[in-house]
Amino acid sequence: MLVITNEFELWKAALRWADEKCRQNAIECSAENRRSALGPALFKIRFPLISRREFSQNIVPSGVLTMEEFVGIYQFHCHPNFSGLSGLYPLQFSSRGRISDRKKGRLILDIEKFSEFAQLSGGSCKRFLEDYVYIGGLPWIIMAKINTQIESTEKWIDFFLWCIGPKQDEHWNCKCSATLRIVSRNGVTEDLIGKLDDCVFNNKSRLEGFPFFSTCEHLMDPDKGFYDINEDKVTMSIEVAVKEQKGTKRKLSDE
Repeated sequence: MLVITNEFELWKAALRWADEKCRQNAIECSAENRRSALGPALFKIRFPLISRREFSQNIVPSGVLTMEEFVGIYQFHCHPNFSGLSGLYPLQFSSRGRISDRKKGRLILDIEKFSEFAQLSGGSCKRFLEDYVYIGGLPWIIMAKINTQIESTEKWIDFFLWCIGPKQDEHWNCKCSATLRIVSRNGVTEDLIGKLDDCVFNNKSRLEGFPFFSTCEHLMDPDKGFYDINEDKVTMSIEVAVKEQKGTKRKLSDE
């Protein structure tokens, strides 16, 4: 069974389907015709969960949403807990995350403009997976951070798995294993791998991973196979396998 919990991927699949319906009916793949083809299914897409970057670069130019719908989503991002304008510009799309009970799942973070990222320092030197991935009923993200060792100017990348955890239960707990990878891009070099075995996430320990996972110089060496100078991108992924959890009120599924 295919389960899509990433709203942007769901949007792209819906748009492809709408375009195919337009072609079958021999009509232009215009914004109006796409919206008509999608019909009520459009409102099943949870646009507020799509990252602002992907929303501005992909959803806005498509022209499928109305101005009132744009304003409702904009208002949600500015004031997610404020409903003062809801009567004028109500949010017409669900903002609740799609929760997956699957025991296993994968997160992927593409760090674009990696050459610039590798030179950062201070508070700006972090990158996050913008959309939560739900595994075992819990939301997870990847965090990457540029770091330096004491008395050294060499840049390293820290690689972490972050479990957000439920806000309503401070006693939540999750035991899992995870495989963290910096993905080879040439199909020859093996991935850089770090493993977490039987690590426990809870309200006081939400972050697990590896500081100083690799030097940026090593990753950007074209002979190593992790970095393409033309794309200026490094890909990180984490496979998570949840073994036990409590505090989510959901049963784990093998599907």
